[in-house]
Amino acid sequence: MISIHELHAKHRDKFAIITIHDKSIKSFAELDEKLVAIKSAHWQNKDLPFPILIDTDGKNVELFGITSWPTGILIDPEGNVVKEVSPKELEAKLPPIGAAEKWLVRRDMSQNVGWSTEPETTFADYAESFSRFSLIEVQFSDDVLESRGFKANYPIPAMVNGYSITLRSLEELTLIPHGFELGQDLTNQKLVLKKYSGESKRTPAALLTVGLGWWISVLEISSCHVLRSWNEVEFGQIA
Repeated sequence: MISIHELHAKHRDKFAIITIHDKSIKSFAELDEKLVAIKSAHWQNKDLPFPILIDTDGKNVELFGITSWPTGILIDPEGNVVKEVSPKELEAKLPPIGAAEKWLVRRDMSQNVGWSTEPETTFADYAESFSRFSLIEVQFSDDVLESRGFKANYPIPAMVNGYSITLRSLEELTLIPHGFELGQDLTNQKLVLKKYSGESKRTPAALLTVGLGWWISVLEISSCHVLRSWNEVEFGQIA
């Protein structure tokens, strides 16, 4: 919702976002205390750009029939409840924004989810994950993958485990080391895999252990673990 609010700054005469916290919070002082961690994790310590109300007695949960959190509800200009909506469904009702503009905002927003890619996770699986969390269609074409010796149904030679990881970090940890990056297509309606155009980029590691087999190295960076294949390990740059 934060990214929708920011991306559609020119269209705020057409919609408004109001959030309501459940009755586990009883005062705005308590809410302010809880928001410190939320703002740090998701919004670079800035104040959230929309009002947050408190449902202290649970009447709103009962009124709207809320059974899970978060739940989005679309209300028309006359105050009538239209239906429950996801952020993607809400955005579809607003004027379109190009993929490049969406990516500039959403790639730096932490995702409050646990990322875990297993050795059998394919490039196609990874593209689907990027689509789901960026709310942008993402495609990995075989032509670009084959330029580096991969295909969409090949397992991606990287593994990430962690929470509140930005999409930019995922791109830099798992795609760029293999010579790929994300960029808009010719229509600017989707993100596609491209050959990396920048300088070689390596992420400093706090810990390096070497084992045997295809999954050969483990890089530990705070809560994030990255496994790379042997041919990606350059000890002079990683150590």
